[in-house]
Formats: sequence, structure tokens, C-alpha cells
Amino acid sequence: MAPDSDDTMRAKLLSTADRKGFYFPRKTSVEGLADHAVATSGEGRAKELIDELVRSEAEPLRYVETGKTVCLNVDSQRWTASRIAYWDSDQLEWDQRQRLDRG
Repeated sequence: MAPDSDDTMRAKLLSTADRKGFYFPRKTSVEGLADHAVATSGEGRAKELIDELVRSEAEPLRYVETGKTVCLNVDSQRWTASRIAYWDSDQLEWDQRQRLDRG
């Protein structure tokens, strides 16, 4: 099986954070998010992508403790769903699609 593209990994990271409810103040470690979102072989790249996502103002992901823990911004469910769709719409789950369709 071919490794996921960077765009698919970004979508999986945001989708996992959304599905597990990591909206501020609830947070997870960078390693934990990477571990839950992608295959073991992609965890190193996933950690790099998490850092890129956090540093971009276009993304809803942010650091709680710099370099250690991350979360999604408060009340950013639609924003998160739109970013997942932007990166790889195949990664959208049913409830995330509903958020986009209602807006």
C-alpha cells in the first residue's frame, strides 16, 4: 500500500482531532495525534505536518504548549470541516459533511 500524500495526512490529522473532540481546552500531545491519525511509518512526517498546520493562520489547529500539545480552536467545527475538505474531501466523515452542507 502506498504511503498517504501530505494532503491526505493533513486531512487525517484534522479529522482525527475533530472526531476525538480535541477542541480547546481539551488537548492532545503531538505524538498522540500523529499516532492516532496515520500509520506508524508516517508518524515522523505527520509530526512535521502538525507543526506546519499550527503555524498556518488558515488552519484551526494550534499549540497549547509549544511543540508539545495541540488542540483545535474553540467553536471551529465548520472551519475544521472545510479545511479537511480542502486537503482531501475523501477524509470527511458524515457529520463533518453535514456541517458544510448546512452553511
